[in-house]
Formats: sequence, structure tokens, C-alpha cells
Amino acid sequence: MYGSYRWVHVGAVSALVLLAVAGSLAADDGGASAQQREQRIAVLIGELGSPHYATREKAAAELSQLGLEAFDALHAATDHDDVEIAERSRYLLGSMKVVWSHPSDSAEVKRILKDYGAQNDLDRRSRIEHLSKLEGLQGLSALCRLVRYEMSTALAKEAALVIMTRPQFSEPAARDVLRQAIVDEVGASRRSAALWLTTYLATLDKPAEMLSKWEELIGAERALLARFGESDNGGAPGETSATIVRDLYRWQAELLEGLARHTAAIESMRQMIALSDGSRLQLIEIIDWLMQHQTWELLDEVVVKHQQRFQDDAELLYRLAEAERARGRQAKAQELADKAFALFPTEAPRHFLVAYRLQERGCFEWSEREYRAVIDSVEMISSAGIDARSMLAEMLHDLDRDADAAAVLREMVEKMEQDETIRDAVETNSNRRSPEEIISRMYFFAAQDQVKRKQYADAQRSLEKGAAANDQDADLLIAMYQLPQADDAWKQKTETMISTAAAEFKETVERMQQYIDEADDLSRSDSAEALQAMFCNQYAWLIGNTRGDVQEAIRLSLRSLEIRPEAAGYMDTLAHCYYTAGEYENAVKWQTRAAKLDPHSGQIVRALAKFEQALAAQELKSPK
Repeated sequence: MYGSYRWVHVGAVSALVLLAVAGSLAADDGGASAQQREQRIAVLIGELGSPHYATREKAAAELSQLGLEAFDALHAATDHDDVEIAERSRYLLGSMKVVWSHPSDSAEVKRILKDYGAQNDLDRRSRIEHLSKLEGLQGLSALCRLVRYEMSTALAKEAALVIMTRPQFSEPAARDVLRQAIVDEVGASRRSAALWLTTYLATLDKPAEMLSKWEELIGAERALLARFGESDNGGAPGETSATIVRDLYRWQAELLEGLARHTAAIESMRQMIALSDGSRLQLIEIIDWLMQHQTWELLDEVVVKHQQRFQDDAELLYRLAEAERARGRQAKAQELADKAFALFPTEAPRHFLVAYRLQERGCFEWSEREYRAVIDSVEMISSAGIDARSMLAEMLHDLDRDADAAAVLREMVEKMEQDETIRDAVETNSNRRSPEEIISRMYFFAAQDQVKRKQYADAQRSLEKGAAANDQDADLLIAMYQLPQADDAWKQKTETMISTAAAEFKETVERMQQYIDEADDLSRSDSAEALQAMFCNQYAWLIGNTRGDVQEAIRLSLRSLEIRPEAAGYMDTLAHCYYTAGEYENAVKWQTRAAKLDPHSGQIVRALAKFEQALAAQELKSPK
């Protein structure tokens, strides 16, 4: 565990940092200074190993009464050479009651931290991740609290790294919030994670001056990993991990790059790469990071080191193909892509997964080839055949290729309309969409293409057929509402359908809220929230693009982003709602965020251009 010999001497720089941040916590308490209280706690911990039972019990009682004030010293003592002291310290720590959520925390933070101390390491790590994804800085104080009191040293360090890798603290106002959170929640803690945070705060103000301190801290963490590893080795289980050390080197490399110290940054990158376990996930992370920084010499070193690993893995080969394309080496990129495509030609599930990954990354040509390989190699009504068609059609629609999107689904839709057994098979085998949804999507794509060709009567017939299959397809209802040259009867019918669908979406949102309020564990609450977010988004997307209470649409759209703050599609919805409300500045702001998160979405990029044009026109009309 976190032994006392590792924190007693914190060094001149770190001691100054701690004093600067936490000096306000050294207020007088019953006449005893902070130093005197620390000395008293050290004496009491020593007495936990006394040969006299009464002395041991008295020391334990006094330490228990001190509560969280003795947390750091007791935590360090769990690694004491005296087994009695170590065991009693662990017991006292286990009996301490940490109030993980505070009254000032948001409702979402309180929900995430509910019963935090009773969870296992995996669940607590998941909650740290949840806190890190909350909008703005609302999870910051809670993360600082975990840095201070999380029993697992490794998890406390992970919480610190989550804070250190957030981009907001380049802004002075956010930096002030961080400074106050450290004072309020971390205090004068001497844990490694706390020291990282206080050093990080100093680095934000004077980055060059803190480089040597980071060399010391990262070197100590690397030595700790070398000494104890990641498991109980007779030493310090849960103290650190290769991932933690790797992330520290990555953070250091970013810092050095920002200071234009390229040679030193390269060395930090090499240290980061050396800690990779050679798994696909870690190699992909490394390639992406090196591509982002255009550090091609290191990328070549990674390929040489893991040459065989790349030869047998389609995802890794495609990632290399992306890197070659980024380097301007198009022929080499296509050669690698062809090699990846040729691997495992008869294994449709692999091709489907690769197609999906490529689609996410905007490699649409390669993705389409992979999806079509699945479609050509399996039965149409198999789960792989259905899902490949659905995913390819949606991708082609996003690329503004609606005729192609409709063609991908047409044969399956025609067979379902002619044969009920085919429809039943699709119902059984589809993992993504029901038969009704597939039918409505095909007719929606067809109608979109027909509108482009100004074949409005044909488009109306397509939309009628789609609505007959599924009258809750928001995109189809929007297309009905926006259909050119529609008569009054069509408009009235469409508005009625929109009102009905919106009411059903809203009812589902409210029902999910009941489940959330009544959920007795985080996983059930998460599931209900995910569904609520989806239907909030459905309501907002429908109303934000047609008619109705646009302010309610904005409210529900914001709710969806409370639940999934990094969902580009939900940001896109909110931007459309603001656009409809005439709030073009907000529309551009949110659509810009969406485009940053999903730069490969054609629909998002096209909408951003539209919103920017509207804002520019509005600003031209506004009086100076």
C-alpha cells in the first residue's frame, strides 16, 4: 500500500505547492497547530503496535474519534512493517464513514455517488468515468473528493488523471474553480494523487518551471510499477498500473509539445509506447495519438516492433492505412486497406464489425466495401444480412446518397410486403430495427431522393407507405411536414400525426423518469436514463423540425445531453431546435460542438453551414 516512507519527505517544491493551495486549512483547532495534530496522529499510529493491549485500544479509539483527519496517515500505515499497526490501520480506515456526496453537488453527481463506498473497484472506476463525462465542471468537486478519500490509491490516481486531462482549465475562470475545489476537497493531503493535482495547478500557471517536478513524479510512479507491479506481490496491491504510468507519460508529452520541446516529447512518447501490452486496443490508441501529433517516426517504430500483430488484424491494418493516407501516401494506404479486406473473407461478423468501425471514423469507401461483402456473403434475412443492409443504408443517407440507400433496403422490403414469413424472420433476426422501421426507412430514403428530383407526387406516395408501416419515424414525419406543394388535407393529416407521435414520445419520457426515481441501483437507473435520453431526443428532433412547443423541445433536448453529454447527435438536435426558435447563435454553438465530436457526419456538417449562414445574415441585419 501507500507506505509512510513515500510521503514523509515531499520535497521543497511540492511542499510549497501544498502550502500555497491548502494554507487556509491550517486554522487553529482547539489550540493545536496542524503540525502538532500530525505529530499526535503519528504517535497514536505507533501505539497501535504497542505490546500493551490497553495502549493499543486507547490509540485506536482516539484515532477513530479523529475520523477523516487521520485518513492519510492511517492509509500510509496500512503498508507498515509492523503487521499489527498495518492491520489495525486497515480496520480503522474501513470503519470510517466518508460522505461521498455533499449538499452542494448536483442531483446527477449525487446519483452517481450513491453507495459509492459499497461498490467494488470496477464499479467505482465506472462511476469515476461517469463523473468525468458530466457537462461543464459539475463533477470536479466530487472527483477531487475521490482523490482525497478513495481507499484505492490507483483509483485516486485515476481520478486525478481524469481532472488533469480535461481541456477546460486553460481558461482562467475554470482554473479558479479548480483551485477552490482542491482547497475545499483535497486540502493538505499528501497522497500521490493529491500531489499530482496541486502540481498540475501550479503547472497551469508556470508550465516550464514545473517540468523537472513532473520528471520526479513520473519517475517515482514508473519505479513504483517496476517494484510492485499491478497485483499483490507481497507489497502494494492496487497502488498503480501500467495504464496510469502510460497516461502520465502521454500527459507529459502533451505538456512538452505545448512548450515546443519536441525532442523531449518524443522521448515521453517512447516511454508511453514501451508500456503498451501489444493488444489491439492499446495499439489503436497509440496509432491514433501518433496520427494526431503526426509523429510518423514513432509510428514506424511501433509497426516494426509489432509487425506480426499488424499482419493478422484487419482493424490494425485499416488504422495503418488511415495513417498512410494522413501522410499523403495514398497508394500505400489502399494497399493496406486491400490487405485488411482480404483477411478472413468468409467471416461475416468480422467484416460487419470492421465496417462499423470504419464508418465511425469516416472511412466510408472502405466501410461500404466491407458492408457489401457481408451482404453478398450471407442470407438476406440472417441477422448479419439485415443489420449490414440497415447500417449501410443509414450511412449512404448521411452521405446524401438517398437513391442508393433506398436500393440497399428495397429487395428486403418488397419481400416482407409480399411474404409474412419473411417479415416474421426479419422480426426474429434483426438486432437493430423492426420490420416496420426498416420499411419506413426505405420509403423515407426513396422520398428524399424523389423530392430532390422534384417528383413530389411520387414522394407523397412513398411517405404514405412509410407512415403506414411506422407512424413514429420522426424523420419520415418531418419529411411529410416539409413536402413541397402539399395540399391542406395533407398538411392537416401530417400535423395530427406529429402531435400524436410527440405525445407518445413525451409519455415515454415521463414513464422513464418514474423508473429512474424508483431504481434501487445505478445500472437500472442508467438503462432507464438511456431510454429517456433517446425519447427526449426523438421529441426534440420531431418538434424542432416541424411545429409545436419548441421551448419544451429545447428543454427535453438539454435533458438528453445531461444524460449523454458527449452525444453529437443529441447536440445536433438541440442546435436544430435553437435554429427553429430563431436563436442562431446558440444553434451555431451547439452544431459546432456536434461537428467537433463527429466531423464525419455529412448531415451535421451540412446543417452547420446552414446555421452559420443564417447567423451571418442575422448579424448583417442587426443595427451596429
